[in-house]
Amino acid sequence: MKTHKLSLLSVALATALAVAGCGGGDGGNGYQEPQPPAPPPPAQPKAESFTAWSKAVVAKPAEGLPENMDELVVDFDGNNDPAAYAELFPAEPTT
Repeated sequence: MKTHKLSLLSVALATALAVAGCGGGDGGNGYQEPQPPAPPPPAQPKAESFTAWSKAVVAKPAEGLPENMDELVVDFDGNNDPAAYAELFPAEPTT
């Protein structure tokens, strides 16, 4: 009886391993077409000096064309310069 249980257990184990080994379903064709490389990211536009840009915008006449700011990238370079806009906003006379 013990031999019968051992052989039945061996057959069940072999069947389980055989079923686990089956699968994949690729039809025997393991080759996959290589994918083309991803395109590089678009180049970022160079940052424009905000001080220079704003001075140029202020210098334009009010009746001019609107300024296109869709792709404008600015570098806020005048943050640490208290005199960056001195010619646009003159100091008030002291009395």
